[in-house]
Amino acid sequence: MKHTLKYGSAFLSLLLMFVFCSHQLALAGEVKYKYDPTGKVKLVKHGDHQYEYHYDGNGNLLRKIKQTEVNLLENGDFEYYSGSLGLADSWGNYEQDGVIGTYGIEENKVMAGMRAQRMDAASLNGKSMSLMQTVAVEQGKNYVLHSHIKVEKISNAKVNLTLGFYDANGKVVGWPASGSITHDTKGEFFVLSTNGVVPQGAVRAAVQVNIIGSNGTGSASVVVDGMHFTYSTEPNLLANSGFESYTGSTGLADGWWNFAEDGVVGTYGIEEINVMAGKRAQRMDAASLNGKSMSLMQTVAVEQGKNYVLHSHIKVEKISNAKVNLTLGFYDANGKVVGWPASGSINDDTKGEYFVLSTNGVVPQGAVRAAVQVNIIGSNGTGSASVVVDGMHLTYSTEPNLLANSGFESYTGSTGLADGWWNFAEDGVIGTYRIEENKAMAGNRAQRMDASSLNGKSMSLMQTVAVEQGKNYVLHSHIKVEKISNAKVNLTLGFYDANGKVVGWPASGSINDDTKGEFFVLSTNGVVPLGAVRAAVQVNIIGSNAKGTASVIIDDMNLNYAKGTLPKN
Repeated sequence: MKHTLKYGSAFLSLLLMFVFCSHQLALAGEVKYKYDPTGKVKLVKHGDHQYEYHYDGNGNLLRKIKQTEVNLLENGDFEYYSGSLGLADSWGNYEQDGVIGTYGIEENKVMAGMRAQRMDAASLNGKSMSLMQTVAVEQGKNYVLHSHIKVEKISNAKVNLTLGFYDANGKVVGWPASGSITHDTKGEFFVLSTNGVVPQGAVRAAVQVNIIGSNGTGSASVVVDGMHFTYSTEPNLLANSGFESYTGSTGLADGWWNFAEDGVVGTYGIEEINVMAGKRAQRMDAASLNGKSMSLMQTVAVEQGKNYVLHSHIKVEKISNAKVNLTLGFYDANGKVVGWPASGSINDDTKGEYFVLSTNGVVPQGAVRAAVQVNIIGSNGTGSASVVVDGMHLTYSTEPNLLANSGFESYTGSTGLADGWWNFAEDGVIGTYRIEENKAMAGNRAQRMDASSLNGKSMSLMQTVAVEQGKNYVLHSHIKVEKISNAKVNLTLGFYDANGKVVGWPASGSINDDTKGEFFVLSTNGVVPLGAVRAAVQVNIIGSNAKGTASVIIDDMNLNYAKGTLPKN
């Protein structure tokens, strides 16, 4: 306890000093510019808006992209360095008495871009050193913090992230921490993360990467890259999970790496046309598989015993003698595999759609990290595939769900459809979609559907997921009907085989009247039919023979493998 108090009070003194360093605080009304080496504007940030500029070889502006997640940190990628102390611009440092701490700019072993931040600690003796930046925050907002950390060597120490939240008087109102890395990472960058809600009264946060010694003499050499602190209602252990950030030239989105077995011809590229959400996705093209594989990967620190859910949106453009799946390789501190769960597989092209692959379970005992992978695996013969990956999500959750973005919290588009969802309306139907932010059942957002001129036809909200034949399932959704005339609302599951043939189409009961301001639960359950490889999960507004209209809000959908009882209103 004495050690904890000493650690906290030392940081409080330092952070009070940081308050008066105005260049460290991001002011809400300030416009900030970043420039490339030729002096052209690369990035413009103004409050919650951020724009990325792209030029051709002659310096002509090609396009301006509005980024979907604004980083509250300045120089979070450590690319800018104009000093002489080894600290990237906009970053500060602190070492407790007696600690020997040095900082340097790393240009050879980066995660992305051209530079990263190095920290070397010796003589820790139970004390700590930190890399820090203070930013202005807004109370009550959901946040996510990620950083890529490579530990080259470590002894009697640990590395973690912390967020010190302070009120206007400099009083600590919160101090959340990520998990820790206590061993070298074997040349890899691990992702550390934490998420939550900015505490009431908080006006600033000290974002820190800490090297903390144990009771004995401690030392460590650490490289930090790609830090990202953003407002988001979607907790995610993965960094750059939407593949939006790309600063390299290898075709791999920042924070991701690749592996291909000998003889496999594998290429990677950034997809900017046929994305699921945002502006970018990750492309993988494999040839000459011959029973081998290629993978897209990211390693994250994990906590043993916690329930997790992993999702990814996958579009298979072409495939032959191969399959696509997700795996989670769990490792202990010695690098021994302690678990290797896999999702179901996609074996056929997805007809232009994104399918959701998923797996869930409990982090095995002893596991300290997980290698999250999208794999293209060849069969015994020559194999090939072209695949686009988007919207990956790994989170701690006790509620398994085959659906991605099932609470409709993630929205980066402009069509009114939550990320990962798509729509269909029969000819003549006037259907509109939008994100509802005032009438959600849970979280901050829900999905609205408005239908008119139904005339016996329908409009639908849809997501396609990979399924496993013979498994028991339960599907439910919370539905609020604000108004309805000559129409009904229901759920359906369209099961398809590998050839696109319908092999089952179960439906829930229907809602035929407005729900008086309440959310009702619609549900259905059963067994995935034999031969089924995918299911189209739909919320439908269906007109009767007469002219029909409806306004509906949908929230908190769940499809999982379970016998369980159906939820009741």
